[in-house]
Amino acid sequence: MKQREKTVSILDRLSWSVQPPKGLIKGCYYREEARFSSCFNGDLGHLGVLEVVVDDGRIVMVEFNEQCSPTYYMRHFQNVDKRLSDYGFFQASKERTAVTGVVLVNGITSVEKQMVAANRLTGDFDLVAGASNSIKRSMLPLAEKIAARMTIPSPARYYGLAKELELGVTGRLQIVVEAGKIVRLFYDEIFADTQEEIADPELKQYYRQSKYHCPDYISTSGAGFNNLSDLITTSVLKHQNLLGLIDLPYTEGDNRAPEWDRYLSLARPLQEEMEKDGVWKPADYIPVLDSTVLSVQVMTADDGRPLHLLELEYPDFTYVPGQFVMIQNQGDGFHWSYPYMIYEGTDRGLKVIVAKNSSLFPLATGAETAIWGANGIGCAPGTNAVFVAEPATIHLLAPLIHACTTPTLFLIGSESAVPKELLPSITHFVSDGAQALKYLTDGSDAVYMALNVPMLESIMNCADDSLKERTMVFASTRIGCGIGACKSCYLHSPDIQMGIPVCCNGPYLPFNMIDFEKDRKCFQTFK
Repeated sequence: MKQREKTVSILDRLSWSVQPPKGLIKGCYYREEARFSSCFNGDLGHLGVLEVVVDDGRIVMVEFNEQCSPTYYMRHFQNVDKRLSDYGFFQASKERTAVTGVVLVNGITSVEKQMVAANRLTGDFDLVAGASNSIKRSMLPLAEKIAARMTIPSPARYYGLAKELELGVTGRLQIVVEAGKIVRLFYDEIFADTQEEIADPELKQYYRQSKYHCPDYISTSGAGFNNLSDLITTSVLKHQNLLGLIDLPYTEGDNRAPEWDRYLSLARPLQEEMEKDGVWKPADYIPVLDSTVLSVQVMTADDGRPLHLLELEYPDFTYVPGQFVMIQNQGDGFHWSYPYMIYEGTDRGLKVIVAKNSSLFPLATGAETAIWGANGIGCAPGTNAVFVAEPATIHLLAPLIHACTTPTLFLIGSESAVPKELLPSITHFVSDGAQALKYLTDGSDAVYMALNVPMLESIMNCADDSLKERTMVFASTRIGCGIGACKSCYLHSPDIQMGIPVCCNGPYLPFNMIDFEKDRKCFQTFK
């Protein structure tokens, strides 16, 4: 049975800082997280998160945060951040802290500073006695994982800016960009370490905490600060627009939340920095357009399997091979919108291939649809490339084959199962993954695969590192919105806190980016 500690009053003997590094920080971004210190079967344990930023070979930021277990013995702190909440004050009231004279944040910040100064994440560090349990059990093991990955520059780029917004309040905006998309954003405002530094008398009580993580912070806007922060994150990830405040509440007139302008004072210089570095630029808002089917071409395989090539109206449409559009059948009844790979652009719009199980398959010329895009990241295959597909997935790979000057296709299955219109002049028919692998092992060309997971694994589980490095695979997660908002298509990622939004960063992803052990159940099966 856990014994209740006596409450003591030693706050005046303690000192710790929660201040973020001021100014601009940018570089390659690495992130690891893991649960630890589970107390009983079914207890998830605390969540440790370590973030590291490296610029030009130097570690410029190390930051460890810990979130209390959802079963923590004090309900007030369940799922609460230990660093920027009142958890430090809670520790300052305990007998054990009276003995050690330190709180958790003291130990964390000490090791962070040592790692940056030594430019390393592993090895010996001086640990603060009495504030090292989380460091030993979580921070250092996570640091070892990141150190093992730092031999290869991370594809994710970090941009962070912190500055004083008013006396005693520091604003901090952190952004992670990958493949031209903002994949993570977090805005917070941190109070000074002492009450004397805070000008507003009503805010003095929140010293050494942040507005987002302080459980007791009272917002002056119509919603809690944490909710407003989450809303700006959702808006930016969805629309890829830092400054537009798209779909956000409290943006007009006297009702405008002051948080928006404080956020914008940090977002503007970060946008300028990212545009200057060429890693990101704001996306034009993509509206949902009413469209009409202009033509339907029927393509039928020898075994009777049909595919339809639909041309849809879309004025001034532009795209890059490898992107997709979301299309909804606007006919009788309700139909979900689904993603369709763009086969090619036309003078009047674009063409997509639809399979028999698609809600678009029955459509005839003149039918009405709704469409938005292009979405995702293009992956133009260039002059020479190798493609691997099954008959059930050929419609996913055909747009890239069509865009390649000299494509080579390995079709795992019968020639009679694919319409001849979709087969390039160099097509090899193989019976299984093992036979395909024999042809793929020797070579240096880029490889693109659209396969069901069992077939993909039959090849890649036996592939060498060279083949894995040059292979892109179609990530067939269930895309619901096409713009990263619904999170139904997200995959796990060690570098991106929210995961990989396939609809923004895909749908073709590097094979080595995908953790099939964690995410194999997320992939659709094509028949």
